Amino acid sequence: MGVHVATAMHLMDEVNDWARDDQKKWEALLDIANRHYIAVPERTPGEILLMWVGNRYSYSRGVHNNHAADISFYGRAVAGLEQLVPQALADDHTMANAFMKKVRGTAAPAESLQQALL
Repeated sequence: MGVHVATAMHLMDEVNDWARDDQKKWEALLDIANRHYIAVPERTPGEILLMWVGNRYSYSRGVHNNHAADISFYGRAVAGLEQLVPQALADDHTMANAFMKKVRGTAAPAESLQQALL
């Protein structure tokens, strides 16, 4: 059973607030997503999360390098993906927990992930 989407949305906001436009933080999250992602033929929550942090990383590099084209392109990509991220976080406990551990410094036990996201 997945985590409630509203609480997963809170985690997405928390990740965004923590990383902001810091490319090093997005790079660390991208590394986490790459380690926890398992490729399958259909789009999975893990794939959505990998695309989200990958595009946020590229966006933060555009901000860091003051590259308007990257900011524009990746900003649009991120805006579209962030509509899918809360459900993906709610469904992928492993990656949600890994992000939580990176952002908060602690991981939530699987059975209390719902409470930890609140």
